[in-house]
Amino acid sequence: SPPPGMYRGGIVTIFRDSPTTGAYFVAYEALEHELPRLSPYLAGECATFWAGGISGMLAWTLAYPFDVVKTYLMTLPLSSQAHERTISHAVQSMYARNGMAAFYRGLGTCLARAFPVNAVTFLVYKRLREILQPAELRPELRRN
Repeated sequence: SPPPGMYRGGIVTIFRDSPTTGAYFVAYEALEHELPRLSPYLAGECATFWAGGISGMLAWTLAYPFDVVKTYLMTLPLSSQAHERTISHAVQSMYARNGMAAFYRGLGTCLARAFPVNAVTFLVYKRLREILQPAELRPELRRN
């Protein structure tokens, strides 16, 4: 049997990740497509960089309240009562103590990290995909 509390916050993690991952990739694709239309300086790797960074910030803005609730649940003492370990109790307790601000405290720091991390993630992914793609699928390496 798993250690007590091992899966605490698992449901909130699903609520956090499921919709925001979809929003993340939709935003990335839309931005990478639209940014070059705004300026020729926002094409190619530059578009990838900005689209990745902005979409990462969007995803974390949507996910952050869920992440705060997840962290609250995960850090409850193992001796806490069963009703204290519910999502609804966590949300009510946090809101009663600090209002809506409870769900966004620390968001600025999260977003400051999200932009560079996601911008670089997409750049590295696309570069590695180019490098690892078989030669017969790479137009610049095809023999005519």
